[in-house]
Amino acid sequence: YSEMARDSYGRALQLEKGQQAVTLQIFGGDQLVAVNAAAVEKSVKMAAAETSEKVDGVPQVVVATETKVAESVAANSSKESVGEPAEEGPAEETAETESGVEVVVAPEPESAEEFLQRWAASWSDQDVSAYLSFYAEDFSPSAGISRADWEKQRESRITRPKSIAISLEDFAVISQSDEKLKIEVTQGYKSDRYADRTRKLFDLINDGDNWQIARERSLGRVR
Repeated sequence: YSEMARDSYGRALQLEKGQQAVTLQIFGGDQLVAVNAAAVEKSVKMAAAETSEKVDGVPQVVVATETKVAESVAANSSKESVGEPAEEGPAEETAETESGVEVVVAPEPESAEEFLQRWAASWSDQDVSAYLSFYAEDFSPSAGISRADWEKQRESRITRPKSIAISLEDFAVISQSDEKLKIEVTQGYKSDRYADRTRKLFDLINDGDNWQIARERSLGRVR
């Protein structure tokens, strides 16, 4: 029946320009159905147009899309080969963010307690030079002696024992201002010759970067 329909349609197309409508007989299930030739021609042309839009069974619109993608990839590759920037931006933004940006975290200022613990450690190490560096230039010894005599006395008392262990505890701030601090502490002293515990009062000054001992007094022995 398909062959009969094609033959009828072919004869209809061969008619003169002033042709009349031709009725085609097409099998419609269990009987022949009469169909107008003009309607069949329109349907066949539409089918032919759809068929012509396919290349090897693949619609041309898909082929065109793939072609555009290939051309786009080739263009980007060409730009990269001559040093032009690629069209995509996130990688450049990430590079700009990562380059030349440094985060500098300032260290926390040393507390008065930490400063005095380092002072005690230098004494325990019997490091005279380090020990004396904790005192301010205008430090006045409480015994009324000169600074030079006091330093000689301290050097002798620090280096004479075979070992020294200094411990600090029970810190208590008495008064505090922007650059000055009064603080009490219990000092434990132990060497191969002697041991005691005393309560001390320190007057500390801060020059903006470091603490220094401006005055040091003993408040008496502690049991």
